[in-house]
Amino acid sequence: PACGDSNGGTTGPTPSGEPLVANIEHRVDMQPLAFDSTEYVNAAGNKYTVSRLEYYLSGVVFQPEGGSSHSVKGAFYVNAADPQTMKIDLGAVPAGNYESVQLFIGLDDETNVTGGLPNTKENVDMAWPEHMGGGYHFLKCEGHYQDPNAATVGYAMHMGGNETRITVTIAKAFTLAKDSPSLTLAMNLDEWYQNPHEYNFDVDGNYTMHDDVAKQKLKENGADVFTME
Repeated sequence: PACGDSNGGTTGPTPSGEPLVANIEHRVDMQPLAFDSTEYVNAAGNKYTVSRLEYYLSGVVFQPEGGSSHSVKGAFYVNAADPQTMKIDLGAVPAGNYESVQLFIGLDDETNVTGGLPNTKENVDMAWPEHMGGGYHFLKCEGHYQDPNAATVGYAMHMGGNETRITVTIAKAFTLAKDSPSLTLAMNLDEWYQNPHEYNFDVDGNYTMHDDVAKQKLKENGADVFTME
């Protein structure tokens, strides 16, 4: 189906007057993410903590049960340590019944160039190295884990480059109300390390920035990290 513009297009329903707010949540083992203080265990048995989780969302598309889809323009920076970034204003989205929502973890090709985003501290800190193509980190997930010798070492799951952009499709029927529309998107960090690949820090690497194989595994695992509630 043809995509509507950011106001819903001319063929779709009239947008509601209230902006749609997407509330972002982060969980591990179905519990709210706790930085540093909680030790988690992934599918491969790695015991790990989380100290940093930052990423971009973009390319949001709402698909109604009939008619044209509704695209949301712009990119949204999320920092799991900053509650203000976890309420995303998606603008006026038409009220009604929907069957799915799609989004990118990362940025589109046009935006993912050096200087493609406003020169804020957050965006500067998310810059991807020029010698690796420039643009921005799509994901920074960092912390510590226990290696086979029970030593505590660092890990950094970093994604960047257009080839690592992750498409997430959430196929779930939902209704957006006209008044105070909202929805909740929950990231389950467990899914970064499973389905379809069991990701093991000891085998697959604890630093992904220069490892294309590791980044591809994370990209494929990341397709289902979000659910909608």
